[in-house]
Amino acid sequence: MQKQYAFTLIELMITMVIITIMVTVALPAYQNMLMDNRSISQVNELIGVLSLARSEAIKQHATITICASADGKACSGSGDWSQGWIVEMASGACNKVSPDPECIQQKIAPLGDNVTTATKSILTFTSLGDISGGALSFVICQNNKEASKAQAVNVEVSGFAYTATDIDDDGIVNDVNGGNVSCL
Repeated sequence: MQKQYAFTLIELMITMVIITIMVTVALPAYQNMLMDNRSISQVNELIGVLSLARSEAIKQHATITICASADGKACSGSGDWSQGWIVEMASGACNKVSPDPECIQQKIAPLGDNVTTATKSILTFTSLGDISGGALSFVICQNNKEASKAQAVNVEVSGFAYTATDIDDDGIVNDVNGGNVSCL
């Protein structure tokens, strides 16, 4: 009779317990990492859109508008940018059936279920690349609404958009005016 090599039931049970403990410890950390990466991705995407709008305003020597939009065709008029946005040279350019060259970009429902808000629903870049109406911040909050996990994109009057940082070391990033961002 040949000797057979196999695992005993006890060895399999111990292995299963160890795997269960490892998954239980690792899963929450993995979920937090995914949420953080999703926020960072949205920040980068928003900075890219703002840079596109600014560069198109300078290149076309025209006024370019970027606005919050729920359907990718018309401006929503709210400060909630979570559903998407439109970048257009002429008002209503993205609301046409056929493609319009004055409709520069349409974005519907950015990644994830994070909430993106701003104090303005419409941002206008002039032909010089600056924005009309003063500086503003876009705040990207994770679905858990923790201000310490929030990200922000600040836009200066010059039109320069950048990732907000925590300038006062309190664990919460600061808006363009130096105050803490909030997730309500």
